Amino acid sequence: MNGVSVVICCFNSAARLPETLRHLTRQKTDASLAWEVLVVLDAATTDNSAQIIESFKEQFAPGRLRLLYERKRGHCNARITGVHEARYEYLSFVDDDNWVAEDWVHLVYRSFSTLPNAAALGGKGDAVFENGTGPVWFNQFAGTYAVGAQYEKGGDITDRPTCLLWGAGLCIRKSVFEALLKSGFEFTCTEERLGKELFALVPRPSEDTELCYGIRAIGGRLFYVPELTYKHFMTAGRLNWSWLRGKFTEHGRSGVFIQNLRVATNRTLPAMESTLERSWLFQVARALRHLLKVALRNPLSLMTESEGSYDRLQTDSLIGQLQMLVRLRGRYAVFFDENRARYAKPQLVPSDLSKK
Repeated sequence: MNGVSVVICCFNSAARLPETLRHLTRQKTDASLAWEVLVVLDAATTDNSAQIIESFKEQFAPGRLRLLYERKRGHCNARITGVHEARYEYLSFVDDDNWVAEDWVHLVYRSFSTLPNAAALGGKGDAVFENGTGPVWFNQFAGTYAVGAQYEKGGDITDRPTCLLWGAGLCIRKSVFEALLKSGFEFTCTEERLGKELFALVPRPSEDTELCYGIRAIGGRLFYVPELTYKHFMTAGRLNWSWLRGKFTEHGRSGVFIQNLRVATNRTLPAMESTLERSWLFQVARALRHLLKVALRNPLSLMTESEGSYDRLQTDSLIGQLQMLVRLRGRYAVFFDENRARYAKPQLVPSDLSKK
């Protein structure tokens, strides 16, 4: 059905959910526009998130706010549940700390309606700081927090090298997500696929990038729509240098899987390059080469906190890559072959969604 399903996946979100839901109650839409909010709550939640969600139901039209439970661990499992339960074609994934603009639902619907070849959309985030202001280095690394402009202008970004839309405010056609699952797509970083030990080392953000590469692999087009705006609430605990360094280390670990997926799903990659990219040893050598370059350029990046230094963060990311590669010895090529086979099928999205 035409309409918008806003999906919020959360775990112990009682401190963040009220303001997120309040912004959704303020949506300005035409009476004819069908939309809903689905909150998918991790069943292991121990706070009063469920009670908060229930208390907001009377502020929405009858049946518009629904509470669902997900028993499998992982944000990706909650998203899949939200997709299956959504009533409407246009899905909008909103994090529990995203405060969407009052025209969010309207613009999601309008953007998909006026961009018939768009499989997925991403918007622009602005930071709201718990303590009023952020650290002096925040703007330099704002993209790590899904804040700021994703690209210099709106439009189709499918063929750009990054091919990335942030997970905060990511919007996808339900039919495309279902086609992706039908293709055999599986999120790499799940406990079922990695096992408990590896799963504990991989952060959630890799899932958003996996979705983007997966959509591109089945022929979908990705669009950046800067008119889609939200505010991203930044808690004080996330605005210190140690937290950011840890996040870059996690990005380095998950980046190993993202690189594997990005290359494996690239149908235009020459055979020789594909063979190299499949090699675990080649990946280790490349990470070590990059680490050596950073060390030679800025030796202090390896030995000090270097607050505000991109080289320090890049070093942390590369160390994270090497940590994960060591653990994946003997399995890297297996993941590559699985991804290669999974996307060897013909284009699965409707033809009008694959046109540039």
